[in-house]
Amino acid sequence: GQAAAGAQVGGRWVIAVATSPAPQAGPAEAQKPAGAHYEIIAFVRDGDTDTALQDLMAQQQAGPLHVARGTVRDAIKFLEKQQRAPRLLIVDVSGDELPLSEVDALAEACEPTVSVVVLGERQDVGLFRELIRLGVADYLVKPILPDLIAPHISGADPKLRSQPHRTGKVVAVAGARGGIGTTTVATAVAWTLANRENRRCALVDLNPYGGTLSVQLNTESGGLVEALENADHLDALFLERTLVQQGPRLFTLTAELPFDQDAAMDDKAVEALIQTLERQFHYVVLDVPRMPGSLYAYVLRRAGVRVLISDRTVPAMRDLTRMLGLIDNTSGRSILVLNDQRPNSEGLADRKMIEETLSRPFDLYLPFDKSLPRGADNLGEPLAAAAAAALASCSAGNTLNPAKPRTWRRPINCRRCRP
Repeated sequence: GQAAAGAQVGGRWVIAVATSPAPQAGPAEAQKPAGAHYEIIAFVRDGDTDTALQDLMAQQQAGPLHVARGTVRDAIKFLEKQQRAPRLLIVDVSGDELPLSEVDALAEACEPTVSVVVLGERQDVGLFRELIRLGVADYLVKPILPDLIAPHISGADPKLRSQPHRTGKVVAVAGARGGIGTTTVATAVAWTLANRENRRCALVDLNPYGGTLSVQLNTESGGLVEALENADHLDALFLERTLVQQGPRLFTLTAELPFDQDAAMDDKAVEALIQTLERQFHYVVLDVPRMPGSLYAYVLRRAGVRVLISDRTVPAMRDLTRMLGLIDNTSGRSILVLNDQRPNSEGLADRKMIEETLSRPFDLYLPFDKSLPRGADNLGEPLAAAAAAALASCSAGNTLNPAKPRTWRRPINCRRCRP
């Protein structure tokens, strides 16, 4: 009962797990100055642990903090209401029949920068290893020992700070031809992930002469050039000053350079930017312009999810084939989207013929709707509000049946993209 197991792996999560039945009680008092976010959030299952944590945090003058009675699911719901993530999250899985499933669900809702500690009463090496695999940085056994949990509360242990964090998912959206709807789809996916899925999302327009992305979100443009020029000094504080916020969970980096000004799109600078963003956000959505070269290849190969858009023209079909060849034998997932933006035009390639040429079907189909793109570009109304749930769900990792490509209906009412 008194023994405890501890580990520090990847600096990703700090977790303390408890597995025995616990009495349900009301929430403990929260300490939060007006206008401040919580540095530490803890949801525990019993009064002794509640009292021990609050006493220890008071001794170390930790705060602002929130300690309450509840399950992992209660912690997830509480996190979704916070505009800023805590530094440390402590959860208790006492009484949970499937603690790994609970922690896995928490991983989806928890930002990469959060250190998660799980508390438990069970000496189980198998459970400990699986928690570590899920990103747990520490697993403690109740009753908690102050010497084991204190370094996580204070954040003073240099070993904890030096370890790498979990990273978010990079989603690259690229079109086979110009004007094919790449920015519209990228904006829709990011907006939906942030506002419907409650995920912290960074949306980056890698076209330094662009601006459509900002128009569609009805927000100001900027931040991209500054971030690339200071690639050697990127950190959370710099990004906080540079990113343009559009809602509580959506942030953008764009640029509108004069057409007669050269843009310094250095490969290493873009790589540093992506690496920094994926440590701070659940998702990094990249609007990839047609910029053939090493940077173009790097971005597509680097992404965990690639959304490749084509229409029914022969040039788009040919370029889509070349794009698939570019990312052949690379890790990650590619989602093919057919944007049927000119369905009644003569001479367009047949969808079945395109799929036979590609040797795979399209995953999503966007039927023509002349009103929605105009509303997005001119009125600042992202299509995500009506049409991006399916594609955002695919980008989040849900599967599609390749034998039955989904249709992206306008408007779409389904919440998830089912296999």
